[in-house]
Amino acid sequence: MEKQIILSTNENLTAKLGNVINAAAEAVRRASETVRLPLRWLRGYYSAVLERPVSMKQANAMTTAQVAFFATVMPVEYPVVLRVAACAWLAVSLLKCRRLIRN
Repeated sequence: MEKQIILSTNENLTAKLGNVINAAAEAVRRASETVRLPLRWLRGYYSAVLERPVSMKQANAMTTAQVAFFATVMPVEYPVVLRVAACAWLAVSLLKCRRLIRN
């Protein structure tokens, strides 16, 4: 009976590892695109309302300001500390939005 041994080289292992890394990077890219899709829709909406092009950064700032507004206005039984924090978040978001829109 003849014994056969298969020896693998590091090149084969390196190629397999490179394929795994490429697949993981592609999965992260697809997930990122899926997460950004609603923001793209909002960017189109903001562009239509403002009648001028809006960048993704500006759309993100406007959306953050809206979320901060609702966090400030909507809850009825928030503790005072959280309400003050929400107001501060709203003020910072509005200043950032104003700075980005003017540029």
